[in-house]
Amino acid sequence: IDGETGEIINIFKIQNNLYIHTREGLWNLPKNYQERVTDQIVSFIGTGSYFDIPPQKIVDDDTGNSYGTYHKWSRLKTPYGYFFVCESQNAICQFTGNNVDTISSKEMYYWFYNNIPMDDALYSDNPSNPAGSGFIGVYDSKKELIIYTKKHIVGGINKSWTVSYNLKKQSWESFHSFLP
Repeated sequence: IDGETGEIINIFKIQNNLYIHTREGLWNLPKNYQERVTDQIVSFIGTGSYFDIPPQKIVDDDTGNSYGTYHKWSRLKTPYGYFFVCESQNAICQFTGNNVDTISSKEMYYWFYNNIPMDDALYSDNPSNPAGSGFIGVYDSKKELIIYTKKHIVGGINKSWTVSYNLKKQSWESFHSFLP
């Protein structure tokens, strides 16, 4: 993987495909296979090994939309896909293996755009530290919600928040009073 996209934050699998998440990018690591056609029958042969074919960036465009993450505690793998906070785009994202959807754009684009940045945060990506900041994501399988909490205290001012997203309705469900 190109070193320009930062350190590896996560390696995960969706439908037998391997993905690598770095600070500045989301990569697909394709399997090695060969296609053979015999009497109009297509068969795939090969070792099924990885690393024979170079990794491919999921989104590679000139706008800088890399869909990387600096927040390892924001990553969630659910039956609905892989969720994460992408601070460089001020977004909460859902990756299904095919594309990246910025779910924070649904109904609440401007609120997330203004409230995701971690301006002047100490101990970034360390939300368990009493002086730390970062995002924590959890999946509620019973109610089919993802819940994101931002812990962020700057100059003694608590800028933290908690919000939930309904996976069945595909909409932001509620703000919550509990804070880290």
